[in-house]
Amino acid sequence: MRKGTVAQRKIAVLALLTAASVGAGGNQSLTGDAIRKLRFSHNGRYILAQDASGLTVLTVTPLAVLFRIPVEDATYAQFTPDSERVTFLSGGTHVDASQIKLAKSVARVEYWSIAGGTRMDPHELPDHACGTEQLSPDGSIVACDDVSGTLWLIDTASGSTILRKDGFGWNGAHLQLQSAPAIVPDDPEFVMIRFSPDVRIVFSPDGRYVIAALQQHFIAAPEGLDLEERDWRRGRAVVWDLRLGNPVALKSHLNVLADSAVAPALDESPDRRRFFTFVAPDRLLVSDLLYAKNGHVTAMLMEFPSGRLLSRPVLPAGALFAATDPNFAIVRLAAQDTIDRPERTAAAELRTGELIVSKTAALDVLGRYYIAEPRPGWVGLYERGKGLQATIDLHKK
Repeated sequence: MRKGTVAQRKIAVLALLTAASVGAGGNQSLTGDAIRKLRFSHNGRYILAQDASGLTVLTVTPLAVLFRIPVEDATYAQFTPDSERVTFLSGGTHVDASQIKLAKSVARVEYWSIAGGTRMDPHELPDHACGTEQLSPDGSIVACDDVSGTLWLIDTASGSTILRKDGFGWNGAHLQLQSAPAIVPDDPEFVMIRFSPDVRIVFSPDGRYVIAALQQHFIAAPEGLDLEERDWRRGRAVVWDLRLGNPVALKSHLNVLADSAVAPALDESPDRRRFFTFVAPDRLLVSDLLYAKNGHVTAMLMEFPSGRLLSRPVLPAGALFAATDPNFAIVRLAAQDTIDRPERTAAAELRTGELIVSKTAALDVLGRYYIAEPRPGWVGLYERGKGLQATIDLHKK
């Protein structure tokens, strides 16, 4: 990136939403369960709000609660592409950062009809101790990176395995690093620094593609050893076409997904995470925080699966997530271990760089409207250029 690019580029903040400002009057509680996720349905008629105690489905016009699903162990819920159901994973065995298995109830995929507000028949799943798991948009496939570093793609209706990739997660990567003489010098003073085993898994909005890749760079710190970063590149990524049942070749700029570069450690420890997300079925956004400057990073928006570079939007440095509107990306500005509790969250328009900023994690955009959490447990509906249009307390008795 050219020197001064970020400083010279005007990044306008469209709105700063605080957790203490609400424009509506009336009896408003000052406390409530914080919302983990807000999401518009694809048809723009509904809103999904998720907190620690359950999920709430609301109508947009008027802004009102349609029904609530009490569930405490759900993964992030989502609307199906046809906007007719809500689906999520619940139960199962999970692995925390200390590699401790946390057994819950039987793992299952749940589907809830929006029209009836009722649960449809859930699908029970084979139990894997997942460190990272992700459900496809229609709930038909679950991806799991388990404690042994194996990546699974599982058909949720039948429980059958679509793909098994052994040695995928960081356990396999660590063994590879330790055993490869081209990477690890035979030097007793050599120091290997290993960081958290983050694997990122994303599905395309239409459910055709899934990408699983290591999210962190591996950093080596040999004393006095001067190495080109390209000499340390070793990577792995699974990019799968679920419609054809074939792997997708990492062409052109998509090669960045396979780069888990091992670079010399620095005195000032940089953020070594790489984030990627589909913003549309044929658009992939990649942001590498290892190269962030002054709180910003030059990302790559590329055509998928060709890998052709479309643009290099300048974004706040943070964790990337898709917005319902394909013209935006959600960026959670947070330390490495606080992605679910960010200091701020921004919705960045990819073409203009304009930002909508919230003080909480819950934020989404669709067309002229955006939704945020103006205070804990409240949903606020805003119109761009006009401000707050309506609010509702999810926990009002």
